[in-house]
Amino acid sequence: MSNKEAVRKLLGLLKDYKKVIVLVIVCLLISTGLNMCIPLLSKGIMDDGFIGGDKELLIKQVVCSLIIYIIIAMIDVVKEKKRVDIAANIQYCLSEQSFKHLMRIKTVISAIKIMRKF
Repeated sequence: MSNKEAVRKLLGLLKDYKKVIVLVIVCLLISTGLNMCIPLLSKGIMDDGFIGGDKELLIKQVVCSLIIYIIIAMIDVVKEKKRVDIAANIQYCLSEQSFKHLMRIKTVISAIKIMRKF
């Protein structure tokens, strides 16, 4: 089997999960964007809050950082749940296909054995 054939078979397995895969990619993009905001908030906390002495701004930025971390954690949970669901469903589908194939082979072998007796 060539690489192209293997990729085609893999994409064939994933075709039923297009919407879920798009959701996972969107979650990754949102999580990445939020993670890029964290250093900016940390800079503001250090420069404006601690060094500048603005306690109100410090509290707002710390709370904002906490909210962003919570949102990132929730997005990661959703993303991983969807990813695990896809992996489990594909594994189940492949197991079911191999079992059906094995049962057909056993049926054919049994039929051959019966025919040899006659």
